[in-house]
Amino acid sequence: MAISDHFLRKVQINTHDFVLTSVIRDYLDEKIKKIENFVKKRFSEVLFEISVSRISHRRHGTRLLMVMNLKLNKEMVRSEEQGEDIYEIIDTVEYEILRQLKAEKDKFLAQQRKRSRKAKTEI
Repeated sequence: MAISDHFLRKVQINTHDFVLTSVIRDYLDEKIKKIENFVKKRFSEVLFEISVSRISHRRHGTRLLMVMNLKLNKEMVRSEEQGEDIYEIIDTVEYEILRQLKAEKDKFLAQQRKRSRKAKTEI
């Protein structure tokens, strides 16, 4: 786990049959910053690939689909959500990404603790 002095953030947003207003963009930026603050300590570079599109579903009619890929150095985290309210979809995607990142962090810390316990018993 290397903490670096510089942090590189790239955001790519693609839309299809959907207009991304400045209000929605600001709301999305707010959620991206929350995720960024979580990964900033472990990774030096992060790429957000976000796709928002309007799709038609045979049962549910017209819906929105949002896919967020988060590329962290050599790792990738993905979340996909469908719904009618864009704000609800953004919140759900953010929650899912943070949940996955926290699980990875807990797994990493557990492995570190296990290694340090093993090293202490060998000494």
